[in-house]
Amino acid sequence: MAFLQDIANVFIKNISKTVRHFSAFVFIVMTIGVALGAHVAISRPEMAVWAIATPLVLALVSYYSTAVATLFFVLFVLVMFLLL
Repeated sequence: MAFLQDIANVFIKNISKTVRHFSAFVFIVMTIGVALGAHVAISRPEMAVWAIATPLVLALVSYYSTAVATLFFVLFVLVMFLLL
């Protein structure tokens, strides 16, 4: 029984670590998006609707299409590596 308990503890530890990393990543992406949205809203107010609507539409398309979500993720990672 202790063997199963150890396996369960390792599994829970790995999942909680992954969830922490994923949620931190999501908050970083949200922060970048808010900063970009604020910049667009201040510098070009006529583009504010596009700054809000475009990520929303892309999120909805990604939710329903795994291929599109994967493509967006790969492009995002490439852009992040190019910017860093």
